[in-house]
Amino acid sequence: MLFNAMGEMYGNKFTSEWGAFDATGAWWAELQHVTPGQLAIGVRRVRQQIQDAAQAGTEAWPPTPLAFAALCQPKPEDLGLPSDAQAWREATANAHQPSRHRWSHEAVRMAGQAVGWWDLTHVQPSQVARLESRFISEYRRMRIA
Repeated sequence: MLFNAMGEMYGNKFTSEWGAFDATGAWWAELQHVTPGQLAIGVRRVRQQIQDAAQAGTEAWPPTPLAFAALCQPKPEDLGLPSDAQAWREATANAHQPSRHRWSHEAVRMAGQAVGWWDLTHVQPSQVARLESRFISEYRRMRIA
């Protein structure tokens, strides 16, 4: 079904490169652990890239198997979670009274707690990037836990 969808979206640009099925096994090698839901995410993102290219007056080219596998990986927004940047802003804006805030997602609160509310409210300007990186690492860990 994936090759049919890619052939419909890209036409000859896809089929001349990859054919009508995965004869070399390159796609299977990259996508064997991807769920049907993740494949749907990838197809949706490819479709969006094609639409964006058309609006910009440029041409979209089919992704490689590795690039398509990357497109299939869910982002926080796909799972109903805020993005890394949104979670960071929420945590820093509400670190002074975390128990009074209605968190957009428990993972944001847990990441803030793991980093430390005091650290989030008393960070020195020169240390913000380091603390943000630490928060995002914790947030990503909480999302998959």
